[in-house]
Amino acid sequence: MARRKQGTDTHDRVLRAAREVFAEKGLRYATVAEICARAGANLAAVNYHFRDKDSLYVEAWRRAFTEAHELYPADGGVAADAPPEQRLRGHITSLLRRMTDDGRLGHFHRFHMMELANPTGLVEPIMREAIAPLRQNLLSILRDLLGAHATEDDLILCEISVVGQCRAVTDLKRRPLEIAQLKRLGERSIEELADHITEFSLAGVQAIRQRVDANARRRQSRRHRAVRISSSA
Repeated sequence: MARRKQGTDTHDRVLRAAREVFAEKGLRYATVAEICARAGANLAAVNYHFRDKDSLYVEAWRRAFTEAHELYPADGGVAADAPPEQRLRGHITSLLRRMTDDGRLGHFHRFHMMELANPTGLVEPIMREAIAPLRQNLLSILRDLLGAHATEDDLILCEISVVGQCRAVTDLKRRPLEIAQLKRLGERSIEELADHITEFSLAGVQAIRQRVDANARRRQSRRHRAVRISSSA
């Protein structure tokens, strides 16, 4: 039992050290020797627990994503049977917190940026796997808000708009800003920003629903006229 616990501790220490080193240097310039030194483990530990550096990189990514999503679940703590407006607010709040928490998720953000700057191709399956439930949560909310006549393109464009607003807040929170108005916006609380993005998004979604519903009514009216003309012929 003690030996198994020791192995688990070594496994976790190596993973934590790997995330730090990979976030600082990327896959190419990180070395197993530095990771093990930081973890207080011997080189054989990586071979035993992870096989090689690439496998360690993939597992470090998986753990980082898991921790980020456990800390801020996609639903934002809002019940699945709540009105879609409330669920959208919960999703946006969770997304903002996950994107801007540099305290507990600093290594995750640095890790992510390093991968974006120098893509390895190793973590694409993990990213798709991790992002899929987040996307499905938002798309489900948007389907409820847009109604049955909305197309997949309508859904995806609305998704892009919601996520894009949240990413803009990330820029406000992280980048040094010289424009006073933008700086004040960046200093607003997540709750205030979530309220605004939700209100803005709901107004846009409502406008799109009015358009798609009106188009659906026109199509139905044309079909009815065609049926009447065909019947009277």
